[in-house]
Amino acid sequence: MIVGFLEAIYPFRVVGWAYDIDRPDAPISVSIIVSGREIGKGIADIFRADLLQDGKGNGKHGFSLTTAEKLPIDAPQSIEAWGHSHSGDSCQLTRAAEISKRSSSQSTILGYFEVSSAHEIMGWAYDTESLDDAVTVTVFADDFRIGAVIADQSRPDLLEGGIGNGRYGFVLTTESALTSERSVLFRAEALSPSGRTGSLVLIEQPQEAAAISKLAPLSSRDQKAAQDHQQRPVFVLGAGRSGTTAMAQALVRATRYLGYEEGYILDLVGSLTACVRRHYEDRRQEWAVRRDTMIAAVPQHFFEHHINRMFIELSRSLFPGGYWVDKTPRYESITAAPLLRQIWPQARFIYMRRRGIENILSRIRKFPSESFESDCEDWSTSMHTWISVRPGLAGVALEVDQLALANRPTNIARAVASLLGLDADELATLSEVLRVNRPQRTGERFGAVTPLSKTGWTEDQRDIFLEVCGPMMDSFGYSIDERYFSPGREGDAVLLI
Repeated sequence: MIVGFLEAIYPFRVVGWAYDIDRPDAPISVSIIVSGREIGKGIADIFRADLLQDGKGNGKHGFSLTTAEKLPIDAPQSIEAWGHSHSGDSCQLTRAAEISKRSSSQSTILGYFEVSSAHEIMGWAYDTESLDDAVTVTVFADDFRIGAVIADQSRPDLLEGGIGNGRYGFVLTTESALTSERSVLFRAEALSPSGRTGSLVLIEQPQEAAAISKLAPLSSRDQKAAQDHQQRPVFVLGAGRSGTTAMAQALVRATRYLGYEEGYILDLVGSLTACVRRHYEDRRQEWAVRRDTMIAAVPQHFFEHHINRMFIELSRSLFPGGYWVDKTPRYESITAAPLLRQIWPQARFIYMRRRGIENILSRIRKFPSESFESDCEDWSTSMHTWISVRPGLAGVALEVDQLALANRPTNIARAVASLLGLDADELATLSEVLRVNRPQRTGERFGAVTPLSKTGWTEDQRDIFLEVCGPMMDSFGYSIDERYFSPGREGDAVLLI
C-alpha cells in the first residue's frame, strides 16, 4: 500500500514524499503526470527527518523531481504525482492542502555549489528558517546520484557576512572522476531536518551562458589566487585613543615590519564586500528564482574574488618584503578582521583596548568638537565588534590593554614577539622602544587612571556613559573607580586569543 503527498510545485520541480507500507525501507518510483502525460520520473529516496520521526521506515522517502517541461503552476489541479511500488502497484499521491499557495512561495534554502576538481564538489547551503540546523546536500549529474553530504563545515566568509553561525560549507569527494563533458547537467538539492527542500545555484555557468556573459568560470586555482599565503601582515585594531599608535609605531621602529603612520585603506575591503553582498541580497529574487537574468549568470563570488585580488596586488606593490603593519582605528576594520584573515591566512592581529573612562577623556581632549554621546557610542561599538569577531581569530590574535602597555612594556614586548615570531634582537629593540617612546599625547599622562567620580563630567554625561558604555565596561572587567579593573579581572590586561 502506497501513501504519500505532493507538497509543493515549482516551475520545473515538484516536492513531496512517497512510502510503501509493505516495504518500509524500500524507495519507490514517482512519476509526474500533467493532463494525462508523464513528463517526469524519479525515485523517492531523499532522507527526511520528519518522515523518520513519523515512523515512515528509514525516512528515505522524500522526492524532489525536476521536469523537462515547465509545469502549469497556475493550474495545480492538472498536476498529479503517482507512486509505483516494486510489486507493480500504483497510487496517486494525496495533494497537500493549499498547494497553490505553497507553490508560489520561494524556497527558504539558499546556497551555491561548483565542480571544483575531478573528484570534488564544494559549496555551501543553509535554511533561512532554521539557521542552527545543518542541511543535507545531494548532488546529481543528469539523473545519476553522485552522493550526499552534510553542509556543516565552517566558512569564515559566511560568518563575516552575518549568515548565522557560518557553518554551512560542504565538500563532497567522489571515488570516480567526475565527467568533464559540458553537456552533463550537474544539480544539487538541499534538504533541512524539518523537511524543507531547495535547489542550489551552480556557480560554473552553462556554456551558452558563459558565451553570452564572456565571463570565464572561476576554477579552484583562481579561488586560491584570491588568498596570499606569502605575506605576513599585522593588523593593529582598536578604538581611537586606545594605544593603537603606540603599538604600530613601535613595530615599525623595532622590527622587520614596515608600515605607514595611519592606514585608512584596507577597511575598504570590508565595505566593498558588504556592498556586493547587500546588492545580491536585495536582488535575490532575480538570481535565485529567475534564471534568465545577467545577475544569475554572474555569481556574487566573482566580485568577491576580484575584490580580494585587488587588495592582494596593492599590498604586494606597497610591501614587496611581505612584512607590514596596518593601523586603522575604526570599528569597520575590526568588522573586517575575519575577511582580512581569509585573504591573508598568515596575518596576525593585535587588539588595543582601554577603559572607557580614560578613552572618552582622551577623545574629549583630542577632538573637542565631537559630541560626548558619539564618543561613547564609538568606543562601545568598537569593543562590541571585537567581541563578535575574536572567536574567529583564535590562535592568531593578542589583546592588550593600554594600561599594561604603559606599566609593563617588557612583558607586552614578549607577548608580541611570541605572536609574531620575532627574533631575539627584535624583541630587545621592541622592548626598549615600548619602554622609552610614548605616543603623542594631548596633555594626559600615559597610563593615568581616573575614577568616574573625578572626570568632571556632568550628571547627564555620567548617565550617558553608564548607559552606552556600561555593558562593555562589565564585559571587559572594567571598574568605574580608581582600581581600573574590577576585582579578579586584573589578569585580563594581556590575553592571547
